[in-house]
Amino acid sequence: MAVFEPQQPVRLGTCLQRGFHLYTRELGWFAGWGLAVSALQAAMGAATAGWALLLGLCLIVPTKVGLYAIADAAARGVPVTLEVVLSGYKRAPAYVLGLLETALLVAGLLALVLPMFLVAFGLTWTTVALHRRQLGAIEAVQASFRLSRAHLGLTLGVCAVGFVLDSVATGTILLGVLAAPLIACLKTVAFEQIDPQVDLLS
Repeated sequence: MAVFEPQQPVRLGTCLQRGFHLYTRELGWFAGWGLAVSALQAAMGAATAGWALLLGLCLIVPTKVGLYAIADAAARGVPVTLEVVLSGYKRAPAYVLGLLETALLVAGLLALVLPMFLVAFGLTWTTVALHRRQLGAIEAVQASFRLSRAHLGLTLGVCAVGFVLDSVATGTILLGVLAAPLIACLKTVAFEQIDPQVDLLS
């Protein structure tokens, strides 16, 4: 099955199927790096010092980029290497994006609860856009909001799946190993359907 073969209209079910297929191609790497993402998120949740939380916010996006890098390699059928997985740490915008997303969510929360959810919805595609299109942090946020508005139904579906997986995995690092990579695979597949500017298979 071609992971990024165009489908019209774009269907969440097909994206889920393709995302799971992508996940199984590099199960070992996804599980290992999913553990790193889950452990970092758990550490951020338990952080009591402001500097520790700030460090976690700076590192969370570069760490998650590793999952998207694994998905890229799996889609192309090329070997995953540690250099590929750590590629997010080499990009300054990835560090900035974690802080920017948090600032926007806090602003939404202060505005009222509903705007916070709207902001979170608009931020659905930020990390995958930053990685796949090599965008800056602000550009990734702008692209994500644009795609979220243009593909309202699919974005809602992706958010719902992500919410369910995150809810199941909350507080359990082991389940987080499964949830974080699956969400990344789903977003990678769906993103290439709604913003197909780069042919990963070329």
